[in-house]
Amino acid sequence: MAKILVVDDDPRNLRLAVTVLEQAGHEVLSAQGGAEGVEAALAHAPDLVLMDMQMPGMDGIAALKCLRAEPLAGFAHALPCARGPKLSRREFLRARDTFPISGVWHAK
Repeated sequence: MAKILVVDDDPRNLRLAVTVLEQAGHEVLSAQGGAEGVEAALAHAPDLVLMDMQMPGMDGIAALKCLRAEPLAGFAHALPCARGPKLSRREFLRARDTFPISGVWHAK
């Protein structure tokens, strides 16, 4: 199974994602916030990063830009995650253009 890094500032979201992914048989790492997520991605080279786009401090877009600039980032996919009306379609597309991602944008 895959090694997956989940990055979110909400501990409830982290617990939920980690539990679901571990039950599916994946190795799961977690980080609270963009800066911690960048450090974890560079240290552990996950196969997939699930990144919240709306976080205080370093948001998901800034974190993905940092990872894109790092030549040693060894993972291939990042999936932006957002809940609620704060992330516009334009912001989602900006995130998509920031890093080679696959994802789904849900309008509310």
